[in-house]
Amino acid sequence: MSDDVIRINQGNVPAFNGSAQNFQMWWTKFSAFAMLSGFADAIEEDPDPMLPISMSSKIEDDTEEAARQKVAIRKNEHAISSFTIEFTKEGTMQLVVKSKTKEWPKGAA
Repeated sequence: MSDDVIRINQGNVPAFNGSAQNFQMWWTKFSAFAMLSGFADAIEEDPDPMLPISMSSKIEDDTEEAARQKVAIRKNEHAISSFTIEFTKEGTMQLVVKSKTKEWPKGAA
């Protein structure tokens, strides 16, 4: 898949109810969903190096790096949106709330 293409919604986002015994199954399914949807890079343990320092970072137009940064931002948006949709308990939703910072007001995956 090209870096400038992101597929959107390849099925339902797997829901997670916060149960530790269900985590491994959910994470495996969510990782597959992320891969099919084109945002697997955004949920890796190490942050995507192309993701700017903040949502408001100025991105120069018409450069290869700018194009990659825009894709990284879009992947992060897909990841945060998917986490928000699939977390079904207050405790797990707090993970999304805690990911919101001054730099990333909508959250950073």
